[in-house]
Amino acid sequence: MKVIDIKVGKVKVTISFDEHPDIVLPVDIFYENYLVVEDEISLDKIEQLTKISSYANLQRYAYNLFARKAYTEAQITEKLTIKGATKADIEKIIKRLRASYLIDDRRYLTDYFHLAKERGYGKHKIIKKLIEVGIPNYLLQQLKFDDVDELQRATSQLAKLLNKYRNVNSRKQKEKVYRALIESGYDHEIVAQVVENANFRSPERDFVLLQQDYEKALRHYVKLNDNYEKKAKITRYLLQRGYNYNDILKVLEAHNDND
Repeated sequence: MKVIDIKVGKVKVTISFDEHPDIVLPVDIFYENYLVVEDEISLDKIEQLTKISSYANLQRYAYNLFARKAYTEAQITEKLTIKGATKADIEKIIKRLRASYLIDDRRYLTDYFHLAKERGYGKHKIIKKLIEVGIPNYLLQQLKFDDVDELQRATSQLAKLLNKYRNVNSRKQKEKVYRALIESGYDHEIVAQVVENANFRSPERDFVLLQQDYEKALRHYVKLNDNYEKKAKITRYLLQRGYNYNDILKVLEAHNDND
């Protein structure tokens, strides 16, 4: 094959042949295998250059990933596989990344473990995340969780959650706090303990919220002429909001008396 054209860019070089499709090489690979127009080159050499180029691009891609954040060995393996890398190329690149101290699953686990605890995550969410990123079981088994620490961290989330759900009644507030702590990865027993000791809405505040939601529902169903249907819809709405049925009846009766 004869080289008929060479276009040199900032990072890539395109080489054209008379009887073969163009090949694209990284600049460094091109200069390591310097070619000029009119050079005769064998098909084996072209295939060799293509493989070298492919590997160089994969390696550069893998290194560039770490410019943004840390990755586990499993994540890099998956990304390289998607890019079409062979098993041999992946093993070679992983070995280089380890030697460069870019891949270190043990360090990744330790860093994420402390960060997740600072974010208020419980053990189940922490373990789930580490499994998702491919941390091997032998490392996961080295994690230690203390129930006292879990309880303290779950309790530390309480003030934020009570404020987040401040505009709902005590029953709904309790349900939402419970669900939020479970979703954060804490054991049911720990969440139950936190909820049991929490100060939720007072009955007086609940009744104020009930009256506000009643007025809102009344405005929503104002066009309904059938009073029975209107009351039924308002009652259903308020029940779904978590209010006590007897309290709902009191508000409805008070409204009837005012009418």
